[in-house]
Amino acid sequence: MDDVPSDQMREILDHIYRGERIHAVKLYREFRECSLLEAKEFIEQLESELREQSPQEFKPSSTGCASILAMAALLLGVSCAVILIS
Repeated sequence: MDDVPSDQMREILDHIYRGERIHAVKLYREFRECSLLEAKEFIEQLESELREQSPQEFKPSSTGCASILAMAALLLGVSCAVILIS
């Protein structure tokens, strides 16, 4: 981490904490001009260390399509109830 300026490292850390590992890898590659493999390994190791040291900093991951499916099921249930009541 010593070879990446602190402002650039802060930007990488922000992406890691938000769960945006791909963005963190891209930035690290850009700042260090290294291979994809080297950047990926560095970011994965850094993320692992950060999760041990300060897990509270990480944003909870989104539920993804589970929330969409739950909403669709709810709307379908409400629609069926309205039809049956009519």
